[in-house]
Amino acid sequence: MNAEVFIIRLGVALLLGALIGLERQLRHRMAGTRTNALVATGAAAFTIVGQLLQGDPTNQARVVSYVVSGIGFLGAGVIFKEGANIQGLNTAATVWCSAAVGTLAGMGYPLYSVLTAAAVVLTNATLRPLTYKLRPELTAQATDYHVEVVCWPKDESSVRALLVHDMERRGLMLKALMEEQIADAQVRLNAELTAPRRSDEYVEQLVERLSLENVVTAVNWSLAAVPRLRP
Repeated sequence: MNAEVFIIRLGVALLLGALIGLERQLRHRMAGTRTNALVATGAAAFTIVGQLLQGDPTNQARVVSYVVSGIGFLGAGVIFKEGANIQGLNTAATVWCSAAVGTLAGMGYPLYSVLTAAAVVLTNATLRPLTYKLRPELTAQATDYHVEVVCWPKDESSVRALLVHDMERRGLMLKALMEEQIADAQVRLNAELTAPRRSDEYVEQLVERLSLENVVTAVNWSLAAVPRLRP
């Protein structure tokens, strides 16, 4: 393989990876243009290395399998859990597809590489509105809440545990939990919660549940901020 062929294959992988990443970046996802371009370019380079290796003809297949497994670890890095929600799965799948695009380009199949990249971009761009049409709750506005609970210092740990337990049962996510001393030697717990959609009734149930505890002397809640639109 001469340098010209190497540059062409690497260039195809780079351009197609950047195209896939551009769509992700426009939607403000974690893995954007540079990440997908680098993944596609790296996959192409490793595939070409497999072709350049002399001896065992299965070297290329072995290198490709290593690329696939390596991308799996990279994709896992963009998946994270926030409360009951798991985010980043689509981004991880896109990174995986970018590696496939780069691998095809590195093997010398530019047409197949272009078709695969087009399929990835079309899938991310066109199926998203369909998903929201079938599940309109996904477009709901995330809402932040502020909950204050007053209790005695000796009961603080049990009240804190009850708050967290009941909050998770109702699909609310804890963003911050702070403690402060107030008058009469009591303790006030300030909890910042968030919900994937407006959930006043669940917050009200949480407050009502806490108010039933004899060790809780006061409890109230309020909207912490104007609802924000999910990215």
